[in-house]
Amino acid sequence: MGYSSALTAAGAKVIDFKHFGDYQGTWGAIVDYNGERSLVTGSYGSCSVCDSYQAEFDRYGDVDDVYTRDGNYFNSDDQEITVEAYGLACAKLSQRLADFGRAYLTNPSTKDIVQRQLDHYNAKLDKDDWFDNEERELYDWAIRLF
Repeated sequence: MGYSSALTAAGAKVIDFKHFGDYQGTWGAIVDYNGERSLVTGSYGSCSVCDSYQAEFDRYGDVDDVYTRDGNYFNSDDQEITVEAYGLACAKLSQRLADFGRAYLTNPSTKDIVQRQLDHYNAKLDKDDWFDNEERELYDWAIRLF
């Protein structure tokens, strides 16, 4: 799971997804959502302090964590639970994932916006500025997918 799966859970069709940066940076997704193709972006990091997805879903012992082993169902405390409790926990986690993804879909960038941003970065690009280069790479990648 990750940002792409959250967008999918929220109802978007993810056309392509890419990270820009190293251990932290920007991610971009070209999605079809509500009948429109757009660019959705966010930032990521290497730990739960600087990465929203990790902060929300990669916590150890989350109350919604359930798993199966040898045909049995268990909660985050390694206690056996019923198949019904397992199903409810999975449904709750799926809803959280969809809600998380939906938050990124509220302000997508259209093709025109992406082109304007790309033109802006191409016109003023500071070759020594890693952020300018990362942003230009994002918009250059995205415009080809519209």
